[in-house]
Amino acid sequence: MADKRLFFTLYLIFTIWAVWMLFTVEPPKKKPADPAAVEEKADETPDDPPKDSATENPGEIDPNNAVADAGTPAVASPEVELRDGLTLGSNQTGADAPYYLEAKLTNRGAAVRDLYLNRYVGEDRRDRMHLLSLNESAEPSYLMEFAGDRSLRSKNWEVIEESPEKITFKTTARKGTLGVTKQFLLDEGAKATKLVVEVTNKSEKPVENVHYRMTGGVGIPLEGKWYTRYYRNASFFQRSAGSSSGTLTEETAAEIVRKHDEEMTQVSFTQTPVQFFGVTSQYFASLILQPFDIANKPDSNQILEASAAYVSQDPKSREMSNAGVEWRSKTFSLAPGETLRHEYLLYNGPKEEKVLDEFAEYHLRDVIHYPPFIFIPVSFFSQVLTGTLEFFYSILGDYGLAIILLTIVVRICLFPLNWWQTHSMANMQAVAPLMEKIRREVGDDMQEYSRRTRELYAKYKVNPYAGCLPALIQLPIMVGLWQGLATDFHLRQAPFLFGTTWIQDLSAPDMLAPWPIRIGFVESLLGPYFNLLPIISLVQLILVMMMNMPKSTSPEAKLQKQVMIGMMIMMSFMFYKVPSGLCIYIITGSLWGMLERKLMPKPKLPETLVELSEQAKQSSQTPAKEETWKKTLDSAKKKPTRS
Repeated sequence: MADKRLFFTLYLIFTIWAVWMLFTVEPPKKKPADPAAVEEKADETPDDPPKDSATENPGEIDPNNAVADAGTPAVASPEVELRDGLTLGSNQTGADAPYYLEAKLTNRGAAVRDLYLNRYVGEDRRDRMHLLSLNESAEPSYLMEFAGDRSLRSKNWEVIEESPEKITFKTTARKGTLGVTKQFLLDEGAKATKLVVEVTNKSEKPVENVHYRMTGGVGIPLEGKWYTRYYRNASFFQRSAGSSSGTLTEETAAEIVRKHDEEMTQVSFTQTPVQFFGVTSQYFASLILQPFDIANKPDSNQILEASAAYVSQDPKSREMSNAGVEWRSKTFSLAPGETLRHEYLLYNGPKEEKVLDEFAEYHLRDVIHYPPFIFIPVSFFSQVLTGTLEFFYSILGDYGLAIILLTIVVRICLFPLNWWQTHSMANMQAVAPLMEKIRREVGDDMQEYSRRTRELYAKYKVNPYAGCLPALIQLPIMVGLWQGLATDFHLRQAPFLFGTTWIQDLSAPDMLAPWPIRIGFVESLLGPYFNLLPIISLVQLILVMMMNMPKSTSPEAKLQKQVMIGMMIMMSFMFYKVPSGLCIYIITGSLWGMLERKLMPKPKLPETLVELSEQAKQSSQTPAKEETWKKTLDSAKKKPTRS
């Protein structure tokens, strides 16, 4: 029975894991759009022309107005020369770099083409982090347009100020009736860029029902494309009036692309003011922060709605597609000569607690979260485990050693449970011969077999499910650590044992060596590298299973053992691309468990149970001999006799 319990436990874990791998975890439930806001969105100014599909969804790329390449405008203003080399910040790198980032701007659309983080390196560890960039089908970041006037996205704006701390663009819109200014400001050491938008009525008549739209940052890279389960998301944080907390909602890139392909409206947030929104990946974020005091100044909320936006689709996978966001300002009116001023903060940086805490009033730390595992909310376990890792790291100075120490602490905490499991398994092994005796006595009467088995369990206080409990309890711990290792910024590019081993990133597979021969289906299943730690983990788990399981005394037990080994091999393929830090946790836990089994004193069983078990073992051999003798006699009777 012990092998059956372990079999069903592994089967349950395998089933849950398979379902999680096949189906993407659904994002939190969205709130419906505010009907009044939708009506206001549909209400255009009288002189606005009817919207076409491109104007209705500015997140989509209009082939007539899209960026053909980085240097050639699709629609150029003849009076203003194209300028692509505008620099905000500097390219000096390192922890002491005066500017936190460097942004490359273009006056075509008054937008950001590229953005680099000076204090962080990219996935290749050779160059600084290239956070925002143009790709084959994406427009620049932070484009602007007015209802009925999409030309601002592709025209060349006039550059009126240019310095490492300030770049100001100026143009006109709506046939010259509106003067528009976009200003990007970055102070030395500042971790966010200020965006100032000013709209001035240049006509001699009032202008009614004016609003503009803007896009967010695009082109955030995905790290570890061949092993990650965390892709680009459009994230929205809403906070109600007077509330000290808010709600974070995410829309996956796959869902955004699906809605675009099916010509569905992207999710829009209007009912509750958005405090921040943008695009996030597993380690970095490009967010728009809206400064407002909704409790004391209700009109300080400048945004009517924010929504996800389609940018481009990955040809191989929807999950890896490029997602974006956009927002629409509230409708406003301007008297002749009047100017409206809106200010935003643009955060482009890591999802690192100490950095995000500098924006505590915007609740920016809420962007760090851990998605659930199927139906198991592992966020609590991830936060506790990563927090414990940080504490151990502050003492040991190495995250690999911190993981080993964390494993030992977890195993010590689970020691009473493991002791109970060992005692229960010993009882199960002792009653196994008695159960086999009952099976021989009752034959095919399963009802009688179940009744007598329950009586046997009750008499000797045997719990057949005790062996499963430690595995089920460790499941959320292991998955919580998995999610924490895969998404916690501090584990990104963290080496094992101070960089003295081949394991250079505990948040990624160990990647011992690339495959000597490139085979398509092998790389699609296992990735481009041979990973050693999952193999070691598999061997250890099989050894632990062989130590814990009793000897197979029947063909059914042998078959179950073979099936379990086969399932563990199958699971090793599914766990082949997990973070190397998780493998270190499993290996350390397995070694600790084997040590416990060797050093732990054997549980004492009741003498009567031991005697009955031995008697049942001896009696089980006699029927087998009698059965063989009966078969021999029957065979002899059937042989024809000579006349």
